[in-house]
Amino acid sequence: MKKTIRIMTSILILISIFLLNTTSAFAKSSEEYKRMWVEKNSYPMDIREIEMNRLSLVEAMDALNPPDDLVQVLSTEKLAELLLDYPLLWMIISYDYSDREYFWEFMKNCKIYSELIERDDGIDCLIDKYYKNDFDVLKYNDNPLLLISKDEDLMSEIFCCQFFSRFFQTFADNNNEFYEDVFESKKTQYSSIENDHIRKYLSFESANDERFEAEKYEGVSGGSSDLLRSFNSWGYNIPKTIEGVSCSFTVGTYSKYGVNPYCLQWYSGNYDTTTQNLLDGSLWSSWNIVAPASPKYNCHSYAWIWPYSTNNYWMDSPTAYMGSSVVTYKGYNVTPSVGDIIVLYRNTDNQISHSAIIIPTPAGATGIYTISKFGGRPVAEAPLNDVLLYYQSSNYAVYSTN
Repeated sequence: MKKTIRIMTSILILISIFLLNTTSAFAKSSEEYKRMWVEKNSYPMDIREIEMNRLSLVEAMDALNPPDDLVQVLSTEKLAELLLDYPLLWMIISYDYSDREYFWEFMKNCKIYSELIERDDGIDCLIDKYYKNDFDVLKYNDNPLLLISKDEDLMSEIFCCQFFSRFFQTFADNNNEFYEDVFESKKTQYSSIENDHIRKYLSFESANDERFEAEKYEGVSGGSSDLLRSFNSWGYNIPKTIEGVSCSFTVGTYSKYGVNPYCLQWYSGNYDTTTQNLLDGSLWSSWNIVAPASPKYNCHSYAWIWPYSTNNYWMDSPTAYMGSSVVTYKGYNVTPSVGDIIVLYRNTDNQISHSAIIIPTPAGATGIYTISKFGGRPVAEAPLNDVLLYYQSSNYAVYSTN
């Protein structure tokens, strides 16, 4: 009996030591990551490492930024190489294709990217590497789920294609012949892509954004003015493309909080299995996914109307609810309480970008946590700081509906 107890005690000690070492391995300080940068002249970790996936998005971006004095002395060639290996390039597929501007604002937090595009020869060096990249189209035709695997070669190709497409007019004038050659070469290469999901990103075409503009109906309301939840149809449907999927929504207003803002109710159109899988895996790894991707509802509807996956309303703006006399405005950038709704504002134009609900901080975690729907993508629990970074917001308003 005593021997058994000793053996069990030894096992428990070994497990404790292992867990202690494992935990400490994932608790490197910012200074330790900077030292690793200096030692390796490269990233201290990549997307495949467990450590990366246990960090918050804010922590991961900080760890992947080299010290200022190092980034300034790296050659342009080295910067371009590092950028194409950047472990967070896959974030471009975490945004709705029509919301890619969020990604380019996100990339401004990457010191390697910022330094490269500021250099006189930086863009030429990057595009030259893009031009010479031997991209294997057939590999991706055979497996549509490679997009969700965050395959490094595919992510760097998507990044370069979208960078080229977005900035072509601003830098092509100085080296027109070279950039025309790149365009024609890549366009030919991409013409053999059969995978619809990958072809969307490896394309020089503008996004086909068919979002309906609610501003056209600003001030138009209908239905009851009481506090009961109810959708009031205007009697017709409109098309709306969400994540490349054609859907149909009934137009109307949604009565709640004593006001009747413009709202859409889902009518038809849904994701196929492949699209569902891609979108379910499109968000940051450490965020807790609590409901699958759906085109039926969005963040404003989830936070303000119905915080459940059975929601089927799409709301372009929650401003009417925010201004309701029965909704309490608690302040700007104040500390929210559990149950409060926060509304984020974009840094670029101070327009509303996202709504989220404050939830209790999970056991073992620190800081403020949110739950929200990410466009037509999943519902996820995430640190507030991560959500602010994702939507490139520094400011938010806090509301209570209790």
